[in-house]
Amino acid sequence: MATAASKSVSCNNTAGSTKCVAWGLNANAITNGVLATVSMKISGSTRNTSSAVGMSSGLSALPGSTSVATSTTGAAVTIVQSQSLTISGTITPSSSGSGATVTLSGAASATATADTSGNYSFTGLANGAYTVTPSKSGFTFSPASAPITLSGASLFSLNFPASASGSTSMLSVNYNSLNVGWNGTLVTSPQTVTVNISPAAAVAWTATSNQSNIAVNPPSGVGSGTLQISVSPGPSGAVTVTAAGATNSPQQIQVNVANVTPAMPFGSFDTPVNNTAGITGAIAVTGWALDNIEVTSVGIWREPVGSEATSPNGLVFIGNTTFVPGARTDVQMTYPNSPWSYRGGWGYMLLTNFLPNPGGPLGNGTYRLHAIAVNKAGNQLDLGTRIITVDNAHASAPFGTIDTPDQGGTASSNAYVNFGWALTQNPYLIPLDGSTITVLVDGVTLGHPTYNQYRSDIAADFPGLANSNGAVGFFYIDTTTLANGMHTISWVVYDNGGRGAGIGSRYFSVLNSGLGGTAAPADSEPVVPTEERANRTPQVNQQLAAMVVDNDGSVLLEVDELSQIELPLGATSGYLLVGGQRTALPIGSALQNGTFYWQLGPGFLGDYPIVFERFDGTQLRMRVRVRPGTGHSPTPVQ
Repeated sequence: MATAASKSVSCNNTAGSTKCVAWGLNANAITNGVLATVSMKISGSTRNTSSAVGMSSGLSALPGSTSVATSTTGAAVTIVQSQSLTISGTITPSSSGSGATVTLSGAASATATADTSGNYSFTGLANGAYTVTPSKSGFTFSPASAPITLSGASLFSLNFPASASGSTSMLSVNYNSLNVGWNGTLVTSPQTVTVNISPAAAVAWTATSNQSNIAVNPPSGVGSGTLQISVSPGPSGAVTVTAAGATNSPQQIQVNVANVTPAMPFGSFDTPVNNTAGITGAIAVTGWALDNIEVTSVGIWREPVGSEATSPNGLVFIGNTTFVPGARTDVQMTYPNSPWSYRGGWGYMLLTNFLPNPGGPLGNGTYRLHAIAVNKAGNQLDLGTRIITVDNAHASAPFGTIDTPDQGGTASSNAYVNFGWALTQNPYLIPLDGSTITVLVDGVTLGHPTYNQYRSDIAADFPGLANSNGAVGFFYIDTTTLANGMHTISWVVYDNGGRGAGIGSRYFSVLNSGLGGTAAPADSEPVVPTEERANRTPQVNQQLAAMVVDNDGSVLLEVDELSQIELPLGATSGYLLVGGQRTALPIGSALQNGTFYWQLGPGFLGDYPIVFERFDGTQLRMRVRVRPGTGHSPTPVQ
C-alpha cells in the first residue's frame, strides 16, 4: 500500500483575517501529477480540509475554497500527497523472457510473471529502496538483480537481457498442433514437422507418441531435422519431442483426429484480379483451398485458343500449384480445425511469354484461367475463372525464368546447381559475363550466375534477340547454409539499357540431414542502424516506402505481391504472429546482421503481423500488408 508524504508551507495571514490562502507554492512543494489533500492547521488542530486536488508544478496558489477563520498569525498549510509509483521493464529476447518470474523486495515485496513479450510491472509503490530479481529455469540474467531507489518518480525501463545457461542451443518445432480427418481408407497424409536445434549443435532428440494410431518417423535424431507424423483411424493424441541437451525442451505437438464424411473441397481463386490487362512476363496465380480430409492438388488450366487439343474437361493444363505453409494466415485462423490449414494457400508463377497466339507472336492475347482443386476422395471443384490480357509485344523489361529448382522442388548439398534463362528486347542486350544478373534466396543476394550458355529451345522460341544464342545461366548454391524447409529463389536481371526485372520467383525446399541445413543465427550485435523508412531490394526501380503507424500501434508497410523487402532494423530475432501465437518468420524471409529480408513468393496475400526484438531490448511491431499485384512484371524494389 502506498504511503502518504506531507509537505508544508507557511500561510502568512494577519490576525483577525477570515481567510488564509497559501500563495507562492513552488515546484518543490508538490510532486508533479500526484493527487494531494490540502488541510489548514492552526496551533496543531485542523480547522478546514479541502477535497483532493490534482497538483502540478508551477501552481501558484491553492484553491480559494481552502480557508479558515482565525485570529492567529502564521497558520500552516499542509499538503498531503499519496505516492503511487511503478517499476516496470522487459526481459529480452521475449522468447527467453516469456514466463519468467520477477521478484520485488525491499520497501515492499511482490512477484510478477513476465507476459509473452517479456514485459513485467509492479504498481502502487511508495518511495523507498527496492531490489528487482528475475528468474527462469535454464536462463541467466544480466544483471542478476537490480537495486533501485524510488524518490517521487516511477521507473519504466528496468530491462534484463536473458541468455540460456548450460546449453547454448534451443529446441523448437514449427507446428504445435496438427489436424487429421479420416473416413474408411481415406486418411490425411503424413504431415512433416521440422525439429530445429539452434544454433546448430550435435544435440540428440527423441519423438514419442502417446497413442498407438499416431506414428512418428524417425523416432530420434541428432541436430536439426524433420519427422513425419502418420495417423490411422483412432483417438487423438500428442507427440512429445525431447532434447535433454537444449533449452525449451520438451515440445508437444497436439494431434487432433476426426471421423468425417467426405465432401467437396472449398477455397478461393484470388489473383490475378479478374480482367487484368497489359500483363507482361510472369504473373502470380494464387488462392487457397482446404478440405475435411485433404486437398491433394490445385491445378491451373486455361480455356483453349483456336483449335487446340484439350483434356476431357475441355481445358488445357498449365501446371500444378505449390502449397505454401504460412502464406495465408487469414485462412489458417478462419479454419483452424481443417487438416493442413497452415498450408491452405497456394501459388504458381505463370510465364506468359509461351501462351499461344494463332497467327501472331507467342504471349499476346486474352486468356481465361481456371483453378481446379482436387481432394483425396477424387472430388473436384473449379474455384473460378480469371480473364487476363497479355501484351508481351510491348514489354519493356527483361524476361525469362528459373528452371532448377522446380516450382516446389527440393535442393540439397553444398553445390546445388541453379539453372535459369533471361532475354531482353532489341536493341538491348544482357551483358554476357552475367554481372547484371543477381541470384537471391529469401531476398538475400548470393551472387551472379555464369551466363551466355546456349540452349536450342530458347534459341528457337525467341530468335533474333541479342542473347538468343546464350540465354542460359547457372549458379552453385550451398544449401547447407540455409535452414531445412521451404525458401524462395529469384533472379534480378538488367540489360545494358538499365532496364530491370525480377524473374523466376518460386518456392523450393532444402533438406539436409544432421547438422546441415541449420541457418546461422542472427548477429548479436547488429551493425545496420534502424531506418525510419523501408529499404526494399534489389535495385529494380529503387524507391523508399513510407512506414506509417497503424491504429494498433504497429508500423504498417504496404507492398504489392512478389515484392522484395529489405528493412534495416537492428534486430536480433523476430517472429510472425498467427492468431496471437508466435510462429517462425514467413517463408522466403531471412534476418541477417540486424536486417530483415523477405522475398514474397506467389501465394502471400493479406496482413502479416511481425514482431522484431532489437539489440537494445526494445521491440518493433510491424504489419506487412500484401496487395494483389498489377499484372506487370514483378518489380523488386529497395
